[in-house]
Amino acid sequence: MAAKEKEKAPGLGCSIFATLILLLASYVGWAAVRGALETRRDTAALERSGVRVTGTVIENVSVTGRTGGYRARVKYLADGREYHVLADRGYGVKEAVAHPVGSPMDVVYVQGQPRIARVVGYEVTGWRGLTVVGSAILVLPLVALAFLVWAGVLFAKPSRIAG
Repeated sequence: MAAKEKEKAPGLGCSIFATLILLLASYVGWAAVRGALETRRDTAALERSGVRVTGTVIENVSVTGRTGGYRARVKYLADGREYHVLADRGYGVKEAVAHPVGSPMDVVYVQGQPRIARVVGYEVTGWRGLTVVGSAILVLPLVALAFLVWAGVLFAKPSRIAG
């Protein structure tokens, strides 16, 4: 007759590993939310006190990914100093030909903070969707971790075997 065996909780090493994976997933969500809120802040500042200048394309940076294409790196002058900005959105080969190195492109920067800048027409201003998705990615792993600890699956005391 076989005795009924108790299910064993994962060991400490497995619990720590699972915790680190869940915390890493939450960090990805936090980074997405932070990036979205920075975009929102910068967009609002550009709308309030943006200064529009004409810059010069210094490079068409190749973009890898689903669509490929290029993003313009533009230099511009603000407060007597030279700054560089990379377009938020890319464009295809036809537009890269239309924006060769040395051609003019408009840039808008925050007055008094010229490092906060966007290439006009190629800026990303949407932040709501990324905030929602990032929040879900942030919260769900933390909820799962709390549940697994509460349910005794992670960091459970080892069961005693009666002899």
